[in-house]
Amino acid sequence: MVHPILREINDALRRFGEVRPSLRTKLTGAVAAEVVREHLVRDGFPVSLRDVFIRGVTSELDLVLPSVNAKSDCNLVYDPQDVRAVLEIKYSGVYNRQVIPRLRECFDSVTSRCPGVFCACVVVHEREGFRFAANSAELGYPVYTLHWWSGARANARDTGEWTKLVNDLKPRVLSGGLTSR
Repeated sequence: MVHPILREINDALRRFGEVRPSLRTKLTGAVAAEVVREHLVRDGFPVSLRDVFIRGVTSELDLVLPSVNAKSDCNLVYDPQDVRAVLEIKYSGVYNRQVIPRLRECFDSVTSRCPGVFCACVVVHEREGFRFAANSAELGYPVYTLHWWSGARANARDTGEWTKLVNDLKPRVLSGGLTSR
């Protein structure tokens, strides 16, 4: 069984047709972030546009879940006190060993500027047993892998992690409370 998020991403990519290889990864990441964003909104969460910033943090962030009444500057820049969660979205996991340390550094920067903010990585699908697969122990922050696949990607199976992510976000975002990792 495949979660609707993976199906919607793949359907969108098919509709877009051929894309230059140099843009394919960028397009896939943008579509994945947008579909995840749409599902979070459907689940009742306030969610930023994609590719936003937190004042005082130098990294671009895939998605910010702000407090319910937060205001952003130009729909791009959020004040640290208004941020409840930050999500990094990966369509097909991590591709090399440098990704995890860079992501940890980004999340560390966010949590030092915004104490108590929940940071997590959402992987839409990952090859089972891949040696560089993101995991919570190595990253130091939660990782939610929505699908594992082996053999052909058509064999992807839903892990149920979306429900876990939503349940983990609810007390942090919808109740307005800040908690640590």
